[in-house]
Amino acid sequence: MTSILSTPITNSSTSAATTTATDGSSTSSKDSIAGDFNSFLTLLTTQLKYQDPLSPMDTTQFTQQLAMFANVEQTSNVNTNMKSLISLTKGSQAASAIGYIGKTVQVDNPTAALNAGQAKFTYSLAGTSTATALVVSNALGRPVFATAGETGSGPHNFVWNGTDKDGNALPPGNYTLAVSAVDKNGAQISATVGSLGVVDGVDSASDGTVNVVINGVEVPLSKVVSVQN
Repeated sequence: MTSILSTPITNSSTSAATTTATDGSSTSSKDSIAGDFNSFLTLLTTQLKYQDPLSPMDTTQFTQQLAMFANVEQTSNVNTNMKSLISLTKGSQAASAIGYIGKTVQVDNPTAALNAGQAKFTYSLAGTSTATALVVSNALGRPVFATAGETGSGPHNFVWNGTDKDGNALPPGNYTLAVSAVDKNGAQISATVGSLGVVDGVDSASDGTVNVVINGVEVPLSKVVSVQN
């Protein structure tokens, strides 16, 4: 006896899986799976009722289809649980970021806003240098100020007063610090650059990233290195 389960159920279950992958809607895919599974059971019971006792249905095919439905439904459940977990994590990150408002933080970001005539940066040298150069660039990437930096190994702070090499005050905006250092043999010394500022807001980006806002500069919460007060 030819099984009536093979073609309709296989296609519909594949459609349900495709729907999940295409539109990301776990609810609609689960509804589709539930409907297909009910149809499958209806067909199964009908076939069992009217099958020829001398030519029973193919149990191997039946088992394969049950396993297929179970796998697709399990995948849908995993997707739903993952979305819930991600949502909870983002909510926790946002709540944590709100606690930074009004506090001075150090962030792993070389860009700082020039605010009230100051832009505060940090940098750390991987070793002792014989010469360290600090270069501040504007939002267009053009150098506007340069000076010598500290030569000792480890972390250092640099507060720029917002003037160019001629002492002219520059307009408010975002400025970036670059650090270059060499040792006694002329070899480059690794330097990491960050910035300091007071958190005045929290924002959630379109991709779900939670950012702290420091004088208008948005920095991912994950880049906060320390809280100073």
